[in-house]
Amino acid sequence: MTLIKDAAKLVNFSRIHSSTRATVERLQHGLDVAIALCLGLIPSFHLLALQLAMVFVLISALLRGRQIFTNLPHFGWPHVMLLQFILYFLLNTWLYPSLEGNLPHLRRVAFESYGMTLLGFAVIWVYLGRGHDVMASFQSWAPVGLFLSFCVMSYFVFGPQGTRARAFSTNALVPPMWYLVLTLICFCDFNAMAYRVKLMRIALLGTAAVMCLYSGGRMILLIWLLCTIILAAHVLRSQRQGTSSFKDIALVFGALVVGLFVLYVFDAVSGRTLAIRFAYTFEKLWENGLTSETFYRIEIWSAALEVIKQSLPFGSGHVNERLLIHGIITRDWWFAAHQTYLSYLIAGGWIALASGIIFQCAGCQLFHRGTLPAALGIVLVPALNGLTDSVFQSFFAVQLYMLLLLFILHGQNRGVPAVPEPSA
Repeated sequence: MTLIKDAAKLVNFSRIHSSTRATVERLQHGLDVAIALCLGLIPSFHLLALQLAMVFVLISALLRGRQIFTNLPHFGWPHVMLLQFILYFLLNTWLYPSLEGNLPHLRRVAFESYGMTLLGFAVIWVYLGRGHDVMASFQSWAPVGLFLSFCVMSYFVFGPQGTRARAFSTNALVPPMWYLVLTLICFCDFNAMAYRVKLMRIALLGTAAVMCLYSGGRMILLIWLLCTIILAAHVLRSQRQGTSSFKDIALVFGALVVGLFVLYVFDAVSGRTLAIRFAYTFEKLWENGLTSETFYRIEIWSAALEVIKQSLPFGSGHVNERLLIHGIITRDWWFAAHQTYLSYLIAGGWIALASGIIFQCAGCQLFHRGTLPAALGIVLVPALNGLTDSVFQSFFAVQLYMLLLLFILHGQNRGVPAVPEPSA
């Protein structure tokens, strides 16, 4: 009789345990969806969306309970390449004092930001230890978040902020860059997607171009065009098993011409922001050549190069960049170098430049069949945009790049599955 009661208790405990485990799994899945939606909302909601995504990552990691440090994911060279950058610039902030006349809080903010980035790396690492492929949820739900971001940005463009709107971001050039990065990542395993999902991805790429129009960003629009051509060639080669006919090339070229015409019409309807900026650029180039009157960045780059000449080979410190440039040029704003690689040289000379390039190359292994779209987004877009903007001088950009790359690498190691039809 006692044996029967013990067996009954054991069965009842097993049912409770199974029920609890199923509840936790459902909650984990819900958190994965929330993280993917937050990532899609980042172009419009900026830091708020990233912080919310990290809160969900932390909650999901803590739900693992006693297994929190078991089955941690593979640690390879790309992860070392990410960590060395965070540790170097944390050390850079400590070694280089803030110069007289600098804003007093910058050094403290840098310490806090790089410290939180290091903590974020650890939290994401634990979160990925579940063994679940987070990219499956990303592929299904991040596009939903991106479309919502596009709607929010459209509201600000045609509403309170007007042309060159930035929504909740720091400047107008941030949303289109990260929108394009996230959109390209969503194209992974494109040929295995259902037809309706493929159409959604193509529509998403079109909205990425409109986001470039909203910002008036000339460079990011050219990057979008380049990535679209490479992406189209990649998709065609994958479908044709490595061969492309003249008909395919003509089709892609025709689609691009039609797409650019639609963008021109849309820009004309929405205020001609980009057309005016391109016309102004060509007019000034004709009148003045390649001078600071044509591109104000040339003046900033000249000042940055002057700072670099005075500070090589070890640089002047990450937190002093704006102060040193402001001491040379006479403008109201405290500008960064507006060029990622010049910013590295100012921060720490040749060592910082090497660290930054290694950091940005951490995703280079993605340049192979299947994950080429992710490589375009996470490697090529920031690298090219960094030619005219100090992308990774932003702590936000460093943290988002790290999170996205860790997710993609984890999905690659597990093998990215075919993307199902979205439920919403």
